Amino acid sequence: MGLLKLCGKNYTMLMAKIAALTGKTSQNLVRGRGTVHAFDTVNGIGGKMVSRLDRDFSFFQKALELRSARQQVLASNIANADTPNYKARDFDFSSVLKNALSRNPAYPVLERTDPRHLSGAGASGFNLQYRMPYQSSLDGNTVEMDVERNKYMDNAIRYEGDLTIMTGRIKTMLAAIQG
Repeated sequence: MGLLKLCGKNYTMLMAKIAALTGKTSQNLVRGRGTVHAFDTVNGIGGKMVSRLDRDFSFFQKALELRSARQQVLASNIANADTPNYKARDFDFSSVLKNALSRNPAYPVLERTDPRHLSGAGASGFNLQYRMPYQSSLDGNTVEMDVERNKYMDNAIRYEGDLTIMTGRIKTMLAAIQG
């Protein structure tokens, strides 16, 4: 998922304004990580600014992607609260984010020699871990609704917080560009 999908029109408007401020037309487009950037190839002003914007926003982009993936895992736990022998799963957000930003995955991707083999990692490239219950149930289900609801709400609030911070930074940059 690219930054353009996360930020919407604000990011596109920011890139257009950067191209306009450099005094060059935005004929030169570079595609990278799902976003389109306009930049000045002569003196590199827009290119430097765009790369800085990408670097500054890459943390929030990856954090929002991981928070979204975690929200799906937690929702799956809640949906399976009454399923016998279902094991609650989760992942350590901070370590997965740290590894994603350093581009040094904690868990190597296993090679599948046959298309019928199961992958060794979760859908987003990280291993899901089983959560140990505080109180076991008779049917073998390890989902504890109070714990899951708290983790779900905490993750949702942090997602909204990250999105609010990123939107604020985009608005600040737009205000600086517009003068």
